[in-house]
Amino acid sequence: MLRRAPCRRVLWLLVAVLLAATAHAAGHESTDHPAVGACDRATPPVQSFVVARGDSLWRLMHEAGFSKQQWQAVVSLDGPAKALRQLKPGQALRMQGDCEGRLRFLALELGGLDRLVIDRGHDGLTAAIRHREPEVERVRVVGRIRHSLSAALASAGVGARTAARMAAVFSPRVDLSRALRRGDRFALIY
Repeated sequence: MLRRAPCRRVLWLLVAVLLAATAHAAGHESTDHPAVGACDRATPPVQSFVVARGDSLWRLMHEAGFSKQQWQAVVSLDGPAKALRQLKPGQALRMQGDCEGRLRFLALELGGLDRLVIDRGHDGLTAAIRHREPEVERVRVVGRIRHSLSAALASAGVGARTAARMAAVFSPRVDLSRALRRGDRFALIY
C-alpha cells in the first residue's frame, strides 16, 4: 500500500499540469482558426466559363451563384472593367466567390497576352489589365536529307508552317532546291 500512494500523487500532479497547460493554451487564440465573425465554410471553387454567343455577364454570374448586387458592383466599375460589357464568344472567364457569397476575383481573357482581372481587396473591387509575358521555347532539330528538305524536316518533327517560314527566310539568298543534295545534314534551331 505504501508504494501506491506516491504513484497516485504523481498521477494527480501530472493531471494537474495537463489541465493547467490546457487552460493556458485556451487563453491564447490559435492562428489556425478563423477570426471572430469570419465564416467557417470552405472557400468556393473557381468556376470557368467559355463565353458563347448571346451570353451576358449577368447570366454567367447568376449561373455561378452570384447575386444581382455582386453583378451591379462589377458593372459599376470604370476603366478596364468596361470590357465586361461586350463579351465576345470564345473568351475565357473565371470567377470565384468568398464564403459569404461575394465576388472574390474575376478574370477575363481579352486575347493575346492580356487579361482583365477584378480582385476584392480591403477597399472593395478593383479592376486592372494584366499583361503576361510570352513563353519562349527554343527547339533544335537535326536531320539528314534523303529525298527533300521538306520531307526531312517533317520526319524530324518540324511542322509544315515552320518549314515554310524557314524556306521563306532563305529563299532570297539561296535556292534550297538546288543547293541541297541527298545525304546533306542539317541542324535547325527555332
